Amino acid sequence: MVHVIDAVLLPPTSVPSLTAAQWSVYPNPTDTWLQVAEWPVASEDVMLVNTLGQTVAQWSHQAPAFDASQLKPGIYFIGAPAAGWKQVVIR
Repeated sequence: MVHVIDAVLLPPTSVPSLTAAQWSVYPNPTDTWLQVAEWPVASEDVMLVNTLGQTVAQWSHQAPAFDASQLKPGIYFIGAPAAGWKQVVIR
């Protein structure tokens, strides 16, 4: 007897593809603070996501900066679903 699986539904485990977001994040790379400029979506917080798609930090776009000094070094993605995503490097 052979069983065929038509579809497997799994929760998303990745960050949506990087788009040409119209806002900026600096400095990049950093080992201290991250700042976001020209955030386009007033109703959404800024999210920091690791390469496994896990949200490791979230803060208001109105905050002047985010303290990244406690994060493990590596590649992260910063943004939000409606704002797009950018890659950042934490040293």
